[in-house]
Amino acid sequence: MARSGAAIALSIACACSGGGGGGGPGDDDAAPDAPPSGSMVTRTYQQGVDGYTGTRSVGISTYGGLGAVGSYNANGMTFADGMNDWCTGVDIPSGTYSEVWLLRFEDLCLPAAVQVVSATLTIHGHGDGAAGRFFAGSYLTAPWFGDTPTACAGCSDSPVGWRYRNGPASPWGALGAGGEGTDVHAGRSFRLPESGDVGTGYSPVPLSASLDPAEVQLWMEGINHGVRIVAGTSGVHMGYVQAQRDPSGRPLEMRPKLTITYVAP
Repeated sequence: MARSGAAIALSIACACSGGGGGGGPGDDDAAPDAPPSGSMVTRTYQQGVDGYTGTRSVGISTYGGLGAVGSYNANGMTFADGMNDWCTGVDIPSGTYSEVWLLRFEDLCLPAAVQVVSATLTIHGHGDGAAGRFFAGSYLTAPWFGDTPTACAGCSDSPVGWRYRNGPASPWGALGAGGEGTDVHAGRSFRLPESGDVGTGYSPVPLSASLDPAEVQLWMEGINHGVRIVAGTSGVHMGYVQAQRDPSGRPLEMRPKLTITYVAP
């Protein structure tokens, strides 16, 4: 069937498990509201909206120092997805520490056979009052522990952190999930916003970027490790609104949002 010209917008609320879209490979079952084959469809995913609860987000940092292997803070300090906004940056002046955010959208409820046409990530964030600030994003290639409890508002015992992605047996290729080719895909990145900067205010503003369709296609096939987000300039402190599982956190519309347009199989 030929694809239709206009995209169909669908609610993402569904009960899915397994492969397509972030569970594991091999799940080709269509969602209950499966569109006609060949039609263009747009789905949007945002924590707490239309029943979606599949976002995983965690901050990994060297706040308080990074200890040697075997010490209590060998994995740095981790900030879970709770009710607060957290910062991001490399060599943040206030404490000479670094913090990056890992973000993953699981349970996308799409079969592996979909053809991704485009995808957009929207976050809310702010800079440090100076012009020219932006967020830098990259595509993670390695799995990481996504269930750090919300009570971890700066803990040193989370399996995911600055040195390890899921405990001591699973180190990152480079500290801070920064290894090109091991932790993130080499030569593939994005910028939030796509052009310009975040502005000079301190209140979070919406920032969007087009994602690489080939990368998002991998997510459909069960190879979904999400993205890494950090301040695009070293030596600055920037704020980032996370997915926030705590209902007393930021409004729903400020939470990270993933939009995917695809051709239905």
